[in-house]
Amino acid sequence: MSSTSKDKRPKAARTGRLIGWVASLGLTTVALVWSFISVLAVHCGFSRSEPVFRERQIKATADDPKELRRCHGDVVRLLSKLHRESSQIQARALKYKSAPAVEWRSWSRAWRRRWQVVNHRCRLSELGGKGKSVVLDKLYEVHQELDKLQHAYDGVIHRYIKHHARRLKRLRGTLRAIRDTIERRKAKAALGSGDKASVHDAKPLPASGAKP
Repeated sequence: MSSTSKDKRPKAARTGRLIGWVASLGLTTVALVWSFISVLAVHCGFSRSEPVFRERQIKATADDPKELRRCHGDVVRLLSKLHRESSQIQARALKYKSAPAVEWRSWSRAWRRRWQVVNHRCRLSELGGKGKSVVLDKLYEVHQELDKLQHAYDGVIHRYIKHHARRLKRLRGTLRAIRDTIERRKAKAALGSGDKASVHDAKPLPASGAKP
């Protein structure tokens, strides 16, 4: 084998490695740039993936009492469930070995979906606040406030987890230990009184020679 062919092989290998490295670097750069542009577009409002809903919407006139009553009921349920779930999650975290952060995050996604469905079906963002219907304008205001309230509850849950959950569990454990101590003392006292009663109730032995 000639020395020329020997020199070509290392050179070809180096060239191949260089091409592979450049290609890998190029793909990584493209991926990073694409991710940056996507995030920037979302934050700037250029690109928003709107959810698709199939629920039938109310009339554009927003004057049907039956439709408005249903929208009112939907908004009431959103408020009730939001308040109730935030309290129940804290109660469960205190009583059971649960993960309140995970539970709240999962529940919030489902609630947010229902909030969006009501917004779509009742056309709140579309017709609310336009003066077309006093009822719809008020429902729109409450619906928007619920959005802010849900974010506020996020803060409440996170602060509870960070500052209070462990302390409350410790206090509950202390109270449980105190109760167990009381029950043990109660059982011990009952056992002691039972022994005394058995001694007092025992009949004296008959004297020697006496008839039974």
